[in-house]
Amino acid sequence: MQIDQTAVPKVHILMSTYNGEAYLQTQLDSLFSQEDVTVQLTVRDDASTDATVSILQQNMKKRSVTVIEGGNCGAARSFMKLIQAVPVENSYYAFCDQDDKWLPEKLKHAIQMLSEYPDTQPLLYYSDVRRVGADLEETEDPFHKNYHTEKFGAAMVQTAAPGCTMVFNHTLLKLLKSYEPEYLSMHDSWVLRVCAAVGGTVYFDPDAWILYRQHSHNVVGGEKKMTYSPIQLFAYRVRKFFDFSEKTGRIAEELKQGYEDQLTNEANEILELILACKKSFLARIKLFAAGNVKTGYLIQDMKFDTKVLLNHMWD
Repeated sequence: MQIDQTAVPKVHILMSTYNGEAYLQTQLDSLFSQEDVTVQLTVRDDASTDATVSILQQNMKKRSVTVIEGGNCGAARSFMKLIQAVPVENSYYAFCDQDDKWLPEKLKHAIQMLSEYPDTQPLLYYSDVRRVGADLEETEDPFHKNYHTEKFGAAMVQTAAPGCTMVFNHTLLKLLKSYEPEYLSMHDSWVLRVCAAVGGTVYFDPDAWILYRQHSHNVVGGEKKMTYSPIQLFAYRVRKFFDFSEKTGRIAEELKQGYEDQLTNEANEILELILACKKSFLARIKLFAAGNVKTGYLIQDMKFDTKVLLNHMWD
């Protein structure tokens, strides 16, 4: 399947909603104000109890919007269900949160970047974000670090790709549809790791094309921590350092099970080493010393190395 670069690009946007009535219409208006693209939106509502579904139904009357109503399964699994629901077409795909606001050039710019690569290989674009408050006012975020990961080894340490900025092609969508993991931390980290594991291209854009709204009900992020005192900020960072909730070993098992025949040699070697760590301290030492399983960012690498040596990659 080849994308016709002379035609107006079609982008299929995937949005998961849950009790998003406060900011949803602003986001929808920004999606359908994108420049030089044709937008189709599929929304899966995760059992909202407010007016979210009603707002979506009103937009269905005048815009290309499809709404899927389902049981509550959480944001990550809801996005995975969306991946299974949308068709593989001659188009691009984008994840979208319910409470942000996209700048008009967001999709156009992402497609310009992706169109420089062959669409026969998996392609994934993501960008930085412009953090704003609940009313879209500019904010200073002491937690924001503009680090990024494009290599598979670094992605197994920690992904740093906001799903709400991701745009990907039909080749990657096919791969994602072919296997749905039982263990899932977040949908965006899974998508990046799959793309990198099979030798796809991951492109990071340091410019920001969305207003990333921080408020008290964010699934990821939130405004409360931005008002911490220095002591609270230090305590928060210590808690985050010892938060080993993402199970790297489980992720390695899922990648091997779903894509073993498509992995690059390097990705396969890294996954085999991670899996050996479950029973071998020597393997954990080798993983600790592996230069290609590093992000290049000191704190992230120290945290991962601590998790490896303490063998907290499964429990």
